[in-house]
Amino acid sequence: MDEEFLRRVPMNWSDSAIVTSMYNDAFAVPIATLGHTLNKDFAGLGIKALVYLDADTLVRNNFDELFALPFNFAAVPDVYIDTPGFTVDFNAGVLFVRPSTTAFHDLVAHINKAKYSHWEAAQAFLNVFYGVDTVRLPYVYNGNIAIKRRNPRLWEGLQDELRHIHFFPRQTIVEGGLRRDRVGLHARQCSTAGERLGRRV
Repeated sequence: MDEEFLRRVPMNWSDSAIVTSMYNDAFAVPIATLGHTLNKDFAGLGIKALVYLDADTLVRNNFDELFALPFNFAAVPDVYIDTPGFTVDFNAGVLFVRPSTTAFHDLVAHINKAKYSHWEAAQAFLNVFYGVDTVRLPYVYNGNIAIKRRNPRLWEGLQDELRHIHFFPRQTIVEGGLRRDRVGLHARQCSTAGERLGRRV
C-alpha cells in the first residue's frame, strides 16, 4: 500500500463503509445487500464510498486506499479454473461502489429486460450493466483462489500485497424446480486449494 498516497488524499471515514452479506445457499441475500449497497441512501447513513465483500472472502491486508478512488464502480477481473480461465468480466466478490440513487433505479428498471446468465445472478447482471464502465482493479484486491490453479507463479507473486482471498464454495443450481449441487472439477479444486491455503494463512 502506498502510505504517502493515503497521507496526501483527504479521507472522511464517517461516510465510508464496508458491507458484506452472510453466506447462504441462495442468491437472494447477496443480491438484496448489493441492491442496498448501490442505493445512495444506503440505510440512511449518508455513505459516499463503500467496499462490498462477499461472505466467502478473507481480508488479509488493509485496503483503505480503495475508499480514495475517484471512480463510481470498480472490481477485479474474474478467473475460472476451467474454461474460460482469465476473463475481462469482473468478479462481484469484492466491489468498490459510490452509491447512487440514479444508478440504483436504472438497475432495477433493467433487471427483468437484460440478457444475462441467471445462475450467476448479481454478478452476471452487474457485468451487463456496468461492464464497459467498470474500472478493473489489480488481482490483489480479490485473490480468487482459481488464480492459484491457473497461474501458480502469479499467485505466489501476489502474496505480499494480497488484500483479500476469495474462496467460493459449491454452487447450488435449481433445474426444473429441483436443487442439485454443481460440484464438478471446478468446485472440488477450489475447495481443496482453499483448505490448503487456509492452513497456511
